[in-house]
Amino acid sequence: MINDVAGYGKVGMAAMLPILSYMGIPAFNLPTALVSNTLDYGDFTQLDTTDYMRQTLPIWKKLGFRFDAICTGLMFSEEQARLVAQFCREQAEAGGTIFVDPVMGDGGRLYNGIGQEQVRLMREMVGVAHLIFPNYTEACYLAAVPYQHDGMTRREACALLDRLTAPTASPAPAESPAPGSCGRVFPARNPAPAESPAPAESPASGSCGRVFPARNPAPAESPAPAESPASGSCGRVFPARNPAPAES
Repeated sequence: MINDVAGYGKVGMAAMLPILSYMGIPAFNLPTALVSNTLDYGDFTQLDTTDYMRQTLPIWKKLGFRFDAICTGLMFSEEQARLVAQFCREQAEAGGTIFVDPVMGDGGRLYNGIGQEQVRLMREMVGVAHLIFPNYTEACYLAAVPYQHDGMTRREACALLDRLTAPTASPAPAESPAPGSCGRVFPARNPAPAESPAPAESPASGSCGRVFPARNPAPAESPAPAESPASGSCGRVFPARNPAPAES
């Protein structure tokens, strides 16, 4: 995790580390800054850690550290963005997944202390990401489109997504998208097999269509009783404890 550490406020690294640790995911961190408190208070101080990052990343590379995933957050300088972007590219080439949270603002405006320079830096970070997590405000700044205080339509939301991803080429859909969808197609995480054998017959109503062997299978044949048991009996026959003599 590459993000800031706030002394007062449950954001950034202070929010991410406990959650991942609780889930049993080993988490490591590289702070971009130490901040006195969250930026929405209007007054804060920060300790820039660019020099620490500049020295740390080469050591990690020398030691051969590899990460399954990297999640980045707030950046405070152009050098930080350049260092982190290069580190993310190298980790992605080794099989890592890059997540970028372009922390910049909310409610249609940038956070206190965040300017157009940070917007430009975040556009660079988004370029190395596999997945990004902007809120509506941040998405508008990244895509350079006006923020609409009354919200947006589904069509406008899809257009905004297209501007954020900006693919070089997009194949035409085989058919028109379903009503209410934006027409974007994502690969299935667990694709279905190429062919599935058809069931011999339709499953009974309410069943899932799967057939399981009986845990205690019944015998092939059961002999029919010679006659129906007497009313009130269980149908089982026991020998007499003291049989009567044949004749008396």
